[in-house]
Amino acid sequence: MNRTSAAAVTAPVVNPMVAVQRRAFGFGGAGSTIQLVVAIAGPIVAMLLCSGRVVGAVVVAAVLVPTPALLALYALRGRSTWPAQAVLGWLDREAAVQWQSDTASRMPRSSPQAIAWLNGHNENEVPADAWVAALLMAGRVDEARERIGRLPANTPAELHRQCDLLLAADSADGRPIETRSAAADDAASADETASAATRTVHLAYHSAVAATGRGSDGLGLLAAAQPTLGRLPSRLSLQLWVIRFRFVAVSLLFGAWLLVAILVGLATSGGVVWF
Repeated sequence: MNRTSAAAVTAPVVNPMVAVQRRAFGFGGAGSTIQLVVAIAGPIVAMLLCSGRVVGAVVVAAVLVPTPALLALYALRGRSTWPAQAVLGWLDREAAVQWQSDTASRMPRSSPQAIAWLNGHNENEVPADAWVAALLMAGRVDEARERIGRLPANTPAELHRQCDLLLAADSADGRPIETRSAAADDAASADETASAATRTVHLAYHSAVAATGRGSDGLGLLAAAQPTLGRLPSRLSLQLWVIRFRFVAVSLLFGAWLLVAILVGLATSGGVVWF
């Protein structure tokens, strides 16, 4: 086997659906790691620099303000991705609501959760498409693909669901998804039971996944669909803000904990409380 063939065999499969999420929200990668390190190290460094030099509110301000402010500015630099985040968040919320309605349970958010969900339910007692989706989330793609072929596809809505699941299966396997994405587009466009906004968002998502699969940036395609959603539900908006400024929150909480821990330690040891 030559080097090129060996590289092709050992190269990890990049799921374009996962890649879209990571690009939009900044999950994973060196950037997230660096921000987490800064969020923790910043308050520690501030505490060490202030120790024995300043007192009172100055120490508190030094620990709680500079690092979170820096991280907030960095988060604001990524606001061009916020429309894409809104679309992905809306899609996720709609899927979670539908899952709750169909299965009377919370939608799994990870492979371990999907495995636990599958172990806790009977295949014959939940909608077939929910079972397939859980199989995909659990990484059991071959099993999911076999069951997808047995899903009903008598209506445009059913066909759209089947095409979306096939798109997810192909994405997970690293297979070409252009043809599958086009089929999902046709099914979504023909589904008159869905609202115009829902059709627009699904078409944008298919296009974004296909673009990502080609190595392009699909976030602009998602952003273009954001105006059709109108005002987002307040709970979803709050969740998106928390995600965007998550490292700010981490730094604030860690800084507050650090201050309290040192105060308690000094008080219990009989030391001088110089705050």
